[in-house]
Amino acid sequence: MPAKNNKVAEHGREGDPDKKPVIVAIGASAGGIPALQSFFSGIPQNTDAAFIVVLHLDPETTRKW
Repeated sequence: MPAKNNKVAEHGREGDPDKKPVIVAIGASAGGIPALQSFFSGIPQNTDAAFIVVLHLDPETTRKW
């Protein structure tokens, strides 16, 4: 078995011909926004993943928009 490319080891999937898309779904209420900000500021920029964020917001608060 050939040695893995260093980029694969660093980033997990880059350069892998058999790679499949990674999709990460995160749900939170409006009170979870600071936790989401903390999460996204703490992960590497090049994760090679797609992030879907779903927020449950108070309908009374969002009527202004």
